[in-house]
Amino acid sequence: MYADLLMIAVVLVLGIVAFVFGILHAVWRGFCLLIGLLVKGNATKNRALGSRRLVCTRKGCRKVEYRDAVYCSHCGAKLVGRRNTFDK
Repeated sequence: MYADLLMIAVVLVLGIVAFVFGILHAVWRGFCLLIGLLVKGNATKNRALGSRRLVCTRKGCRKVEYRDAVYCSHCGAKLVGRRNTFDK
Protein backbone atom coordinates (compact mmCIF):
# COMPACT_ATOMS: atom_id res chain seq x y z
CA MET A 1 0.00 0.00 0.00
CA TYR A 2 2.75 2.47 0.91
CA ALA A 3 4.72 1.50 -2.19
CA ASP A 4 1.75 2.44 -4.39
CA LEU A 5 1.39 5.83 -2.70
CA LEU A 6 5.14 6.41 -2.95
CA MET A 7 5.11 5.57 -6.67
CA ILE A 8 2.16 7.92 -7.30
CA ALA A 9 3.93 10.68 -5.35
CA VAL A 10 7.16 10.22 -7.34
CA VAL A 11 5.34 10.29 -10.68
CA LEU A 12 3.37 13.36 -9.60
CA VAL A 13 6.51 15.22 -8.49
CA LEU A 14 8.34 14.35 -11.72
CA GLY A 15 5.36 15.54 -13.77
CA ILE A 16 5.24 18.85 -11.92
CA VAL A 17 9.00 19.35 -12.33
CA ALA A 18 8.78 18.60 -16.08
CA PHE A 19 5.87 21.03 -16.44
CA VAL A 20 7.74 23.82 -14.63
CA PHE A 21 10.90 23.28 -16.70
CA GLY A 22 8.79 23.32 -19.88
CA ILE A 23 7.32 26.69 -18.93
CA LEU A 24 10.74 28.06 -18.04
CA HIS A 25 12.14 26.83 -21.36
CA ALA A 26 9.31 28.51 -23.31
CA VAL A 27 9.85 31.79 -21.48
CA TRP A 28 13.63 31.63 -22.04
CA ARG A 29 13.19 30.85 -25.74
CA GLY A 30 10.77 33.76 -26.17
CA PHE A 31 13.21 36.08 -24.40
CA CYS A 32 16.07 34.95 -26.64
CA LEU A 33 13.97 35.41 -29.80
CA LEU A 34 13.01 38.90 -28.67
CA ILE A 35 16.64 39.84 -28.04
CA GLY A 36 17.55 38.39 -31.45
CA LEU A 37 14.92 40.50 -33.17
CA LEU A 38 16.09 43.63 -31.37
CA VAL A 39 19.73 43.01 -32.28
CA LYS A 40 19.46 41.63 -35.83
CA GLY A 41 16.11 42.93 -37.05
CA ASN A 42 13.50 40.71 -38.65
CA ALA A 43 15.65 37.74 -39.62
CA THR A 44 12.69 35.55 -40.58
CA LYS A 45 11.65 37.97 -43.34
CA ASN A 46 15.15 38.02 -44.81
CA ARG A 47 15.40 34.24 -44.59
CA ALA A 48 12.05 33.70 -46.31
CA LEU A 49 12.68 36.03 -49.25
CA GLY A 50 16.40 35.54 -49.50
CA SER A 51 18.87 38.32 -49.01
CA ARG A 52 19.59 38.84 -52.71
CA ARG A 53 17.78 39.80 -55.88
CA LEU A 54 18.87 37.48 -58.68
CA VAL A 55 18.11 37.77 -62.42
CA CYS A 56 18.17 34.90 -64.90
CA THR A 57 20.82 35.29 -67.65
CA ARG A 58 18.76 33.62 -70.37
CA LYS A 59 17.46 36.16 -72.92
CA GLY A 60 13.94 34.73 -73.19
CA CYS A 61 13.44 34.19 -69.45
CA ARG A 62 14.91 37.06 -67.36
CA LYS A 63 12.98 35.82 -64.31
CA VAL A 64 13.75 37.68 -61.07
CA GLU A 65 14.30 35.45 -58.01
CA TYR A 66 14.21 36.64 -54.41
CA ARG A 67 15.84 33.59 -52.86
CA ASP A 68 19.31 32.21 -52.37
CA ALA A 69 19.82 30.09 -55.49
CA VAL A 70 22.36 29.43 -58.22
CA TYR A 71 19.99 28.41 -61.01
CA CYS A 72 16.65 29.78 -62.25
CA SER A 73 13.57 27.92 -61.05
CA HIS A 74 11.83 28.58 -64.39
CA CYS A 75 14.38 27.61 -67.04
CA GLY A 76 17.44 26.30 -65.15
CA ALA A 77 19.94 28.92 -66.37
CA LYS A 78 22.55 30.45 -64.10
CA LEU A 79 21.44 33.46 -62.01
CA VAL A 80 23.44 36.71 -61.83
CA GLY A 81 22.94 40.33 -60.77
CA ARG A 82 23.33 39.78 -57.08
CA ARG A 83 22.15 42.85 -55.18
CA ASN A 84 20.55 43.52 -51.91
CA THR A 85 16.72 43.26 -52.08
CA PHE A 86 16.44 46.70 -50.48
CA ASP A 87 18.22 48.37 -53.43
CA LYS A 88 15.92 49.79 -56.10
